[in-house]
Amino acid sequence: MQMADCSPQTAHSFISQVRPLLDAPLTHARQTLLMLAASLSSFPLVQAALSHRPQLSLTDTAGRTALHYAAAVGSIEIFEGLVTAGCQPEAQTIGGETPLSKACTFGQGDII
Repeated sequence: MQMADCSPQTAHSFISQVRPLLDAPLTHARQTLLMLAASLSSFPLVQAALSHRPQLSLTDTAGRTALHYAAAVGSIEIFEGLVTAGCQPEAQTIGGETPLSKACTFGQGDII
């Protein structure tokens, strides 16, 4: 089983164990756990992370938020969950891309 396909219980257990790293940059591009979970389309991981109240406005080196990642992969469930949690749909990357423009770039009709 991959983490993207984990159960809600496994996701909560994992997030609880790594909670001190929740807002830490984990990759060379400064992606956070929430960004990585969104990019994997892992709804259980995103939900578990959101239950620990991460900083939703954090950006990677290109200025992308978790919402940009959810829009790019087309996960409407994650996208809506992030917006409901307080992610800003008008957030722009360094190049001026919004989550909506990311969805358009990748042809994610559900998000558009």
